[in-house]
Amino acid sequence: MRSPYFQRQEAQHILLRMITGRNYDAPLRELLNENLDERKVVIDLCTGAGHWVLEMAREFPHVAFRGLDRVPIQTRYPPDNVRFEIVDVTERLRFADASIDVVHARMVCLRVRRAQLFLSAEWSVYPTLHPEHPCFTDYKALIPRTISFHNAVSSIVPTLAPHIIRLIGLTNSFEEPVSTRRAIPISVPYLSTASPELHFVSGVMQRIVRGYANALVAGGFVQSEDANAFKQELDSTYGIVSIYQTVFARKRTQGN
Repeated sequence: MRSPYFQRQEAQHILLRMITGRNYDAPLRELLNENLDERKVVIDLCTGAGHWVLEMAREFPHVAFRGLDRVPIQTRYPPDNVRFEIVDVTERLRFADASIDVVHARMVCLRVRRAQLFLSAEWSVYPTLHPEHPCFTDYKALIPRTISFHNAVSSIVPTLAPHIIRLIGLTNSFEEPVSTRRAIPISVPYLSTASPELHFVSGVMQRIVRGYANALVAGGFVQSEDANAFKQELDSTYGIVSIYQTVFARKRTQGN
């Protein structure tokens, strides 16, 4: 029986792959296919149900993938190049320094091999409005319940999204980070000319965010009144979007 948490994870994974066109916003294919004499190692922090790891393992069967999470909801019969480990990723992990080729952190540091890759994917702290919405510059006045709800959530589950680029720079270990931001609708799309695909994305995202809101209420993290007000605002306001930001950076080579 697949739990609601598992179903939300699966829906979000499929949605993000649809939006980005693939499972990564970085030059992973080039990196993982170079120097095939040495087996590459990729770890996925907070892997959840392991959808990303399993699909990547099929695309790159010569690469070793490790999915890490505290929740044991992954398949018990993964491919030969996949291993799931039940660990707390906030604690020091068993991997030796400079032994990892790619660190993937979606919705979540290790040292990685010189000239290899760190890939982050995070949702922004607050939703906003579509850039063409007439209230875009004063969006907080139009969606106060949405902002209030996300204030409550961010105080409990802080996101790294606003800080990723700065934190990468502070290490002095990586080249210039490359960032991509995408506006994903979480209410009815603002433009009447929005494509059927965008309406589909909107419908999936509305179910996902409502599911998260209900889960936070059930866990006692937010008040049901706040969650209901947020959901009502989603129903009544066109053009609310959430920003999905991906950042990747290569580790500096010797001498750089």
